Amino acid sequence: CPTHEETITSLVAAYDISSRELPLRLYQIGSKFRAEMKPRFGLIRANEFLMKDLYTFDKDPQSAKHTYDQISLAYEKIFNRIGVPYLRVEGDTGMMGGSSS
Repeated sequence: CPTHEETITSLVAAYDISSRELPLRLYQIGSKFRAEMKPRFGLIRANEFLMKDLYTFDKDPQSAKHTYDQISLAYEKIFNRIGVPYLRVEGDTGMMGGSSS
């Protein structure tokens, strides 16, 4: 079963997208399920939650950084406006690779 990232990447690759159409931002909202197979303190945790993923396609690393900064600022404004505390963390790029997440 392909991952969501693989499905989105295949979808974008199927179209002839010019650099003028970039950046391309695709959102996906759906249920996710995480199950921890290793018990912690005698408990096996399983969680289902709603997750919003954003996949961006840019023409070069500098454009990708600009896209990241724009989206990060948008979330910062939303969280500040509604009074939700937040903390930025570095993510692992995982199996898909890349230089940042």
